[in-house]
Amino acid sequence: MLSPIENYRKGYEKGKSDGFGDVTAEALLGYMREDPGGHFGLGYKHGRSGEDFNPPLTPKRNPKSVTRLVPKFSADPIGWFFGVMIATECWVLWQLIKAPFQLIGALAGGQKPALSIIFKNGVIVAIIVAFWFGTHR
Repeated sequence: MLSPIENYRKGYEKGKSDGFGDVTAEALLGYMREDPGGHFGLGYKHGRSGEDFNPPLTPKRNPKSVTRLVPKFSADPIGWFFGVMIATECWVLWQLIKAPFQLIGALAGGQKPALSIIFKNGVIVAIIVAFWFGTHR
């Protein structure tokens, strides 16, 4: 692995020598390069803008690296959104899986089933009917 200064130098030299097509490719695909401290990107930017060779003295911290067990919401809001959506879908699926068993248990015990159990079983029936008519046309 290259040192930060060597990585900066490579980016700087590439930025000074790149043409229009190379710059476009770097803008579109440069994010796929492994650049742990961002030194190559900084050197590339300085080389393109014609600034003097000025490598950073201290390594930059990656702002996305989180050392805590639960990261802040602002660290990755899209990931949190998808995580909440997956957890919600799993909870709904669990509710629909256990609903028939709750209905059978209530009826077998001679009790009146709760309205929520009846509603969940109605949702299951609606899903099954929609699937049946959707596949048998």
